[in-house]
Amino acid sequence: DVGNASLLPYKKDFVSVVINIESSHCYPDFRKFISEIKRILKPNGKFCYTDFRKDSFHEIKEEFNVNFVEDITPNVLLSLQQMIPIRKQQINTCKANGNLFDKLILNLIAKEFVGDINSSIYKDFKSGNSIYIHIEATNDKENASLNRVFTTKDIRTIGNKQISLSRPNRTRE
Repeated sequence: DVGNASLLPYKKDFVSVVINIESSHCYPDFRKFISEIKRILKPNGKFCYTDFRKDSFHEIKEEFNVNFVEDITPNVLLSLQQMIPIRKQQINTCKANGNLFDKLILNLIAKEFVGDINSSIYKDFKSGNSIYIHIEATNDKENASLNRVFTTKDIRTIGNKQISLSRPNRTRE
């Protein structure tokens, strides 16, 4: 379903899984969104999240039991690189079929919007200034990640904060 992320049209404990992909970086009130997910998600329901919003891990961890978090930035960069020829062709087709206004807009924002290698978002991912993360969390704060044991290998720095990158059923050293 599509709706307002800060005011979801569902009753409490209504859904078993919430999937949020590549949109939360546009939400004006991320904490309100998280509280809405917490409200509509059944106990032990899953929250699957993927985006590049700064500090999202820490805000999600405050409300949910984080099962794992993974930095997928290298995969995103590879995908962006592989899509360049396709996106250039799509942009050229739009320019050829568009009016003057369409052409102007495409010339101004296309490279930035599609993540071209010269775009600021691509450069931020490449330099490590931005990271793309995938989180799986459970609506079970009582059994939060505090009880987990992590090894040094499980810890990575994201935005100068330490977070766990453990995966379920992973062999520990």
